[in-house]
Amino acid sequence: MLSFTLHQSPLAAEVMVAVFGSAAVSSHPDRLEARGQWRGMRVRMNVATDARDEHTAPFTTIDLEEDIDVAASTTGEGASYVPHEMAIAFAPPSLYTVALVGAPQTLLESIARGPIAHRLAVNGLDHLSIGADAQREGCKTRGVRLVVEGWPTDEATLVRLLDSVVAIGAEAQADLAARGASRHPEVVAYESARVASRTQQGLAIVAGVVAGLSVVAAGVMLALH
Repeated sequence: MLSFTLHQSPLAAEVMVAVFGSAAVSSHPDRLEARGQWRGMRVRMNVATDARDEHTAPFTTIDLEEDIDVAASTTGEGASYVPHEMAIAFAPPSLYTVALVGAPQTLLESIARGPIAHRLAVNGLDHLSIGADAQREGCKTRGVRLVVEGWPTDEATLVRLLDSVVAIGAEAQADLAARGASRHPEVVAYESARVASRTQQGLAIVAGVVAGLSVVAAGVMLALH
């Protein structure tokens, strides 16, 4: 595992300190981290390296640590969807292989087809998850997790990334507030269907293993006789 220090990644550290302040930036064995408020929302940022496609590359992860009743994440071209999943392809040409999957549909469309999508196209999108999916992937809350390849090389780049994450969170909060309910019905239905789907998949795997063991056991019995 690489050891990160302020001296080993001076440009990324300099940019993070310039935006968040020196007291908010800390060095860890595997990453540089910054925590603070941005546009009135709690954010956490990490710069680190990750192994992808047999090589190690730099990545920046920004989490919006708010609580949003959504379940959505990006997926690549050729992904297979189960019947309960709604997938909306991103509009910008540079993101034509990326889709946003989950619920609610209105939020998927506003992010994938609206101004936010063009912001993400400029920033360089590796992965985006929102709400329950963001928490599942490591965000401390049901917030927003944005991952882009590379590290910010100047303040303007980092500000654009932070503004994009906050815009996604604000869009989600506005969509939910318009519903006026404690939980979004589409999200409840989506999460229930996903749990049921995973349960069925698990049962199918167990049945397959049991069937395979039965065949092996039958073969052993025949061999003994």
